[in-house]
Amino acid sequence: MSSNEAVSSTGTSLTGLQWINFPGYDEAEKYKISAAVVVPAGRRLVATSGHVGRDSAGNHPDDLEAEFVIAFDKVQKSLHAVDPSLSPAELWGSIYQLTTYHAGGIKDPYVFKTMLAVAARYFGEHRPAWTAVEVKELNGGVRFEIAVNAAIP
Repeated sequence: MSSNEAVSSTGTSLTGLQWINFPGYDEAEKYKISAAVVVPAGRRLVATSGHVGRDSAGNHPDDLEAEFVIAFDKVQKSLHAVDPSLSPAELWGSIYQLTTYHAGGIKDPYVFKTMLAVAARYFGEHRPAWTAVEVKELNGGVRFEIAVNAAIP
């Protein structure tokens, strides 16, 4: 197999991360994710803790989309604390891998559709590697948790 046969699509984020998908990786287009992401040398690697959709008073909204947004905003705040000079697009473009945890699962089409719609608002065209894990429950009754790995320029 030539190297061209091994790759079906590639792209580069605003911050220079290269995403790569192999032929037949249908999830890539369907979910706007990547099979692999290449991190350029010389980047500062950052791992966040898991962030959930609870407000500063410790409450989580009844609305699932609002819960997703709060969690994604916390990821952005974490990365911004590492490098305040980067724009939100650069911060999200520096994420090469994320893991999301879903209490009760993600099989419900509304849950999955809502999560992908919120993620698209933050990631735009960038396609990190993404693992979604179904769990029985999360601490404090939240339904969603997100942790990311980023390569800050």
